[in-house]
Amino acid sequence: MNIDEMLSLREWEDPRLTARGRLREHVTFWRYDSEADAAAMVPRGSTRYVELNGSWDFAYLHRPEELTDDHVSGRYFADPDQNRRHDTITVPGNWTMQGWDRPIYTNVKMPFPDLPPAVPDENPTGVYHRLLPLPESGTGDQLVLHVGGAESFYYVYVNGRQVGCATDSRLPSEFDITDCVVTGKENHLVIVVIRWSAASFIEDQDQWWMGGIHRDVFIERRSPSHVANLEVYAEPLHIPALEGPGRLSAELSLVCGPHPPEEHLVRWTLLNAGTLGDVHGPTPEHESDHAIGSGTARLEERPQSGPRRFTITCELPHVRYWSAEQPSVYTLVCEVTRGDEATEFVSVQTGFRRVEIRNRQLLLNGRPVMIRGVNRHDHDPDTGKAVSPARMLEDILLLKRFNVNAVRTSHYPNDSGWYDLCDRYGIMLIDEANIENHHYYDELCRDPSYAEAYLARVSRMVIRDRNHPSIIAWSLGNESGYGPNHDACAGWVRHYDPTRPLHYEGAIHRTYGQRGRDLSRGHSVTDIVCPMYAPVDEIEHWARTTDDYRPLILCEYSHAMGNGNGTLSEYWRLFRSLHGLQGGFIWEYLDHGLRKTTVDGVSYLGYGGDFGDTPNDANFCMDGLVSADRHPHPAMWEFMHAAQPLDFETVDALRGRFRIRNAFDFQTLNGYLLRWELLSHGHIVQQDTMPLPDVLPGTWADVIVPIAEHIPHGNAAAHLTFRVCTAFDTPWAEAGHCIAWSQVTLPGSTVSVHERYSSASSSAGSNATVFLRDNSQEIRSARCGESEFGIEKGCVRSWVHRDVSVFAAAPALQLFRAPTDNDGIKLWSGQEHKPLGKWRATELDSLELAFVSESVGEDYGLSSQFELRTPVTTLGTLSQRYRFFADSLSVESTVSLNEVLDDYPRVGLTFTVPGRDQQVSWLGLGPHENYPDRKSSAVYGLHRADADFGALPYEMPQEYGGRTDVDELMIRSEETGRQLSISGNLPFTFSAIPYSVDDLWKAFHAHELTLRDDLVVNIDHAHRGLGTASCGPDTFEKYLIRPGVYRFIFVFRLTDA
Repeated sequence: MNIDEMLSLREWEDPRLTARGRLREHVTFWRYDSEADAAAMVPRGSTRYVELNGSWDFAYLHRPEELTDDHVSGRYFADPDQNRRHDTITVPGNWTMQGWDRPIYTNVKMPFPDLPPAVPDENPTGVYHRLLPLPESGTGDQLVLHVGGAESFYYVYVNGRQVGCATDSRLPSEFDITDCVVTGKENHLVIVVIRWSAASFIEDQDQWWMGGIHRDVFIERRSPSHVANLEVYAEPLHIPALEGPGRLSAELSLVCGPHPPEEHLVRWTLLNAGTLGDVHGPTPEHESDHAIGSGTARLEERPQSGPRRFTITCELPHVRYWSAEQPSVYTLVCEVTRGDEATEFVSVQTGFRRVEIRNRQLLLNGRPVMIRGVNRHDHDPDTGKAVSPARMLEDILLLKRFNVNAVRTSHYPNDSGWYDLCDRYGIMLIDEANIENHHYYDELCRDPSYAEAYLARVSRMVIRDRNHPSIIAWSLGNESGYGPNHDACAGWVRHYDPTRPLHYEGAIHRTYGQRGRDLSRGHSVTDIVCPMYAPVDEIEHWARTTDDYRPLILCEYSHAMGNGNGTLSEYWRLFRSLHGLQGGFIWEYLDHGLRKTTVDGVSYLGYGGDFGDTPNDANFCMDGLVSADRHPHPAMWEFMHAAQPLDFETVDALRGRFRIRNAFDFQTLNGYLLRWELLSHGHIVQQDTMPLPDVLPGTWADVIVPIAEHIPHGNAAAHLTFRVCTAFDTPWAEAGHCIAWSQVTLPGSTVSVHERYSSASSSAGSNATVFLRDNSQEIRSARCGESEFGIEKGCVRSWVHRDVSVFAAAPALQLFRAPTDNDGIKLWSGQEHKPLGKWRATELDSLELAFVSESVGEDYGLSSQFELRTPVTTLGTLSQRYRFFADSLSVESTVSLNEVLDDYPRVGLTFTVPGRDQQVSWLGLGPHENYPDRKSSAVYGLHRADADFGALPYEMPQEYGGRTDVDELMIRSEETGRQLSISGNLPFTFSAIPYSVDDLWKAFHAHELTLRDDLVVNIDHAHRGLGTASCGPDTFEKYLIRPGVYRFIFVFRLTDA
């Protein structure tokens, strides 16, 4: 068949064609020339491999029909006259990240309007070419081309001859190219990648659509007698326990070539590879690579076609069991010999562990495990879907440091190197098949033409990954409805690998659509009740009333878009207290920003629409706990604290008696230190470090700290802070790394509301105030001592003290905040029902104070009355009372909000101080950003702003920088040396940033913002919670600001610092 005939078939539009010429899937393992190399397990670390990563010739076509025989034969690239017609490209890497075509971001909708399985005629096609270096080979050796992953359909040609084709962008495909290469001549390898195919409809995940080869490409040389597969199951025999006897079962499939099976011998050795992720540090060198078992595999006698099976069964008296906390792994090395000749050595990594579900609990080695999980996409801001081993390791270390113990590979299998790292460092995995037909949610799961694709994707994933102890469950995909195609997949997996449970969220929905959820459904395809974005009250009701034997683990919850993850601690309160609730997976681990540069050379992280991509879903891809370049967002600290593996309880605080519960699943508290600090008004008055008792998992221990004689008396606010830290270096953190913390407010030490305000106001002074009026008798200024206050229409507009302005803009009422992504996505339409839509409809961002009246009281206070108006409505009234002192200003506000809005963003004041280079400190919760429904991780103290204090941590500008439960805010001028202190009659929330609310509201990227010359300070009596309503439930009622009357006082005081 010539190229024109082949193209006329449009095979990429056939959903039944999953591959042609592709070899059978197998577990990931590597071939070596020696036992020592096999024990070291360096991927592709032998002469049997030729790396093809690097620079390739590349031709970009706008449609497959532009492909010619010259392309697939390599002549197009080899002819010197044609060199100007092609470029070079890096493999692995997406062409959409290297100057051709463009990435497209959509969440649900397909990036083109065609109905499945048809795709657009304009269909970007990349032609990859390189000369094929051949490994040294012997007679009868087989040469296998390995393509780790390409999006989304591709053909493979060697010397102009088509070897095969494949789909499934996230799993490797292998092709036998032995008969296509010619020894002693140039061999041309061409891979033609077509961007859109019938397979695209079941790869409709919430991520960037890319194009090209994004995983490793290499050649493997196989001897005539070679291992085709090596499946291992290592089972603990004495559970629950950390160690004990274990059973090793393995099956090695051997291609015997021209020789009888009986001439082959398979010897095996099991080596202790150590416990890399243990808090006590790596396994001692003398224990690593120590052989704990060896023997000869048994050749199965029963007749069979294809590779012959050799089996290994061995009971070992003592092994360490694998868990995320103590990830003990072992290396199985197999030597294949024929006669006196060793034909090859192979090795795989394994761990002894058992997964089961019993009594509404997911058990690992007989113990229930708490899933402290995140969803993770393959993503790099510079290389797209091509994620390097170094970036993977960076992710592992970051996850471990923040108490993450589980990852859902949303929504497809990852590169095999990711699983090796999770085995070694200790991360439990739900391995998810590359199936999501979100746009055609209910159709394709019932379409028989896609049945083979469903099954191929699930079965190939299970076959490849089954050896990894880190995988605790198989997922049949994501957001693809529920139909017979799922049942077929579930049936296959249950027969092939009965050692792991199944997971699939779509099965708990009613017949059609995602709206109706029934947590009692889906037993045939999911062993875990795994809803996404279920509210707290729904899962609490389920836990208290269900008789289902399955545990509930949220597959997605607490959507981490922008300034979000409100009420996260409320979920964890339930996880820790109710049987059957075993945690979940935050959506998601990282933002999907892609690096982009403005015409002025400013680098930023772009989102949907920034690359000329249409359609797009804007910044909905910026929804991670960390940024795309792996900088933790503030919510990461909230997760770390909520998921921390210790609980603290007060017995008798004044006598220093407390209890600590070990909430680890397996390990004791040996190897951790308890650091405590006694604080008075935020200052440390006593501190010490002590070893923790060797507490078993799930049990409590008493802790006594000697604080009784040091507790401050009188009105001093006293707090006791606990931090639990690693005592030794670990592979993922240095000694002293904090894994858990808690703070206790000591009884009787809190300053009362009356005392706090009285202290603030009485220190202001009592000089008589002189008011100046204009001809119309309106008050224009107030003088007191060395201070003069400018007044206009009942409002203080300025304060000059000793000829220096205190404010660049005086305190004014503020009800609006720059909407967070959870308030509403400002680049989306259809947000009318969200808070953003309601605030926009009332033009809350254009609030005006309509002056009504003013008067001066006997105490020289100025009282003013206003109506709260926007260009389209009236929202209520404001009564404000100012008191003036020589070095202070008191502002008392009574805000009455009507029911034009049922949900306000904030009630407080905003002002600016001259110069943005100010030293900011505060007595309240910190040090990181926190909000009313996301503050459990913050501790009370005297905090000082660091270098990143005012930096915007989100790519989409929005409300940020808040700190709550503040008793005093201090702003010290670098220029004058004076300090402005703000306190109130109640604890308040503040932010001090170089942008106004309006700046943040009107910008769509962080780089669009211009730093103001002055520091903008917002002080709020009430501030709305954050919630997770960008994709999930909103915040709780107690964190909303409803219509009503709000009274508060702020005192501004100047001192010479």
